[in-house]
Amino acid sequence: MDTFESKHLTFSGIGDIMQQIRMQIAADLRMPLTKLFGISSSGFNSGEDDIENYNAMVESEIRSKVKYDVLRALEICCKNLFGIVPDDLQVEFKPLRILSAEQEEQVKNQRFQRVSLAMQSGLISAKEAKQAINRENLLSIKIDESNELLDIAKNNGGGIGGGETPAIHLSTGKYNSKGWFSKIKQLLNNTFKESEHPREDKTKRFVNKFKGAKTVSIQEARIFALKGKPVASISGEEFQKDEIKLTEKVPKFYKDKYDGEVDSIIGKVKLDEEGVKSDIAHGMSSKKAAAFMSAPEVINKGKLFDKQKNWKNRGYDSYVFIAPVEIAEKRYIEEVVVIDRESGNRQGLYLHDVELKKEAESAFKTPTKGGYTSTSRLILTKKVDERKTKGKVW
Repeated sequence: MDTFESKHLTFSGIGDIMQQIRMQIAADLRMPLTKLFGISSSGFNSGEDDIENYNAMVESEIRSKVKYDVLRALEICCKNLFGIVPDDLQVEFKPLRILSAEQEEQVKNQRFQRVSLAMQSGLISAKEAKQAINRENLLSIKIDESNELLDIAKNNGGGIGGGETPAIHLSTGKYNSKGWFSKIKQLLNNTFKESEHPREDKTKRFVNKFKGAKTVSIQEARIFALKGKPVASISGEEFQKDEIKLTEKVPKFYKDKYDGEVDSIIGKVKLDEEGVKSDIAHGMSSKKAAAFMSAPEVINKGKLFDKQKNWKNRGYDSYVFIAPVEIAEKRYIEEVVVIDRESGNRQGLYLHDVELKKEAESAFKTPTKGGYTSTSRLILTKKVDERKTKGKVW
């Protein structure tokens, strides 16, 4: 006969044991329960304090300690790949706390008001205010830094429009239809007639300028690069890495010495921050950084040997200048590429490069079959290769 024995088991206390286990795991990992297990906080604690403490711990004890090692590793990679470490190399971690849309707008409004007050009090210029607004993305559009509206605002109590009732007040963003803008608009409507002031056809001017720029032959450019008199002599120590960024000290040098532009056979060529940034983006070395000093002389005194209409359908014409230069008492060949946008609003420096005369001379002499010379980066050597592959002789 089978016998049965009844036993009663209780599971009370298991929930508390699991809670203790979770707390111990979270303590070992130094993470709040709300983040690790997704458990909402109990009692009057919303869990935000726990998250803030965790974020502070990550920033102070983890990110701050590894930031130097990460930056050092990136510097080694840049040195290995490009031969130079960019002056503006930085490491920025993604923010741990994600703001809501409303909080983001509040932060932007506070930053915008701070910039406006700094400009009104004279601590920063109107141009610096525009740069700060664009850099922080405080508006949904980019402000043209050449626009004079903020300069007017600075001189009119923070408002754009002037007078006691400005058209737009920067601190409030309110519009006044009786302000300066409406008065000017009315004045223009009454006095300006489009038919009496025909506008310049920029497209026609752009095409004519391109056709008028005469280039020398590849042979003449080669001889000038190898045997011509150097157009500039520099030490090779110019614009080397220090606490000042290349994008700051090079444009400042161009502004101080050349007033931001240099003459050439294609007209005025801008030497500005935009050109320096595009140049750096194509790679940088210590010799190339120093050659920023001689680039304006190459544009002014060098030979124009190549021009391309609407280069690769990018909306601009390209011009290539070449000249011999002297760096650290050694002969180099320097090329400078200038672009002219079809909109006609900028003709300026795009990129430059330098190469030892001996290396370029060797590249000119080395026969190639069906390809460009791999040992030279100069555009001129590519043009020489094209002649070789087509069976042309000098």
